[in-house]
Amino acid sequence: MSDVSGGVTFPPMASGGRETEQYESYEGFLKAAIRTYWEGGAKSKVNFLALLFAAKETWVVAFDKVASPEAGKKLLTGAAGAAALALLLRVVVGGPIGILLTGASVASLVAIYVKNHGRIWLKVEHYKLVIGEYRGAWDQIRSDWAEKGLTDSQRDLMVDGLLARLLIELDAYEPNDDGDDEVQEKGFAAHTAKKRAEEDRQAAMEKAPNGKDGNAKED
Repeated sequence: MSDVSGGVTFPPMASGGRETEQYESYEGFLKAAIRTYWEGGAKSKVNFLALLFAAKETWVVAFDKVASPEAGKKLLTGAAGAAALALLLRVVVGGPIGILLTGASVASLVAIYVKNHGRIWLKVEHYKLVIGEYRGAWDQIRSDWAEKGLTDSQRDLMVDGLLARLLIELDAYEPNDDGDDEVQEKGFAAHTAKKRAEEDRQAAMEKAPNGKDGNAKED
């Protein structure tokens, strides 16, 4: 069966497992990015965790099978604790993503998450935007392969280059150059509080008569 993406029908790609999944789907591309970053030595474990959370489509379905919906929701909003992250790393990362983590690696990543929680989630917000932008570039390569006669080797080379550029761009981003974890934590807290306030205001407007802000005064 052909694959349909963005209104364009593509011929099916041969499935070759993890060695080729970055060429077959964007989810596979993100899985390969996570594996490549880890297997390359994970220059920054903070960045590794930020990438893992930002690319939630690579693991969220599998995580939902082993954890409660509430645990998944907390994990995706930065509100989950060390236990939820440990579950994600032990059960899920070794499954759909394909990274084998030792007990020491899991413990190290959990400790880094606890210490750098705010900094990680500030990075996640930026990483999500970058990942969204790279989806368009990946889709264009696939379209050129399917419709314009791009050879498999040309496609593979272009996708590999795209993956390398993605990791370089993510590694280069720092939300706060002074590296002050306390400042980072406050920044994340402010971001979360602002988002929650906007959601509360929207909920109040939906409940108010005629869709008006329930807290607004009439003239």
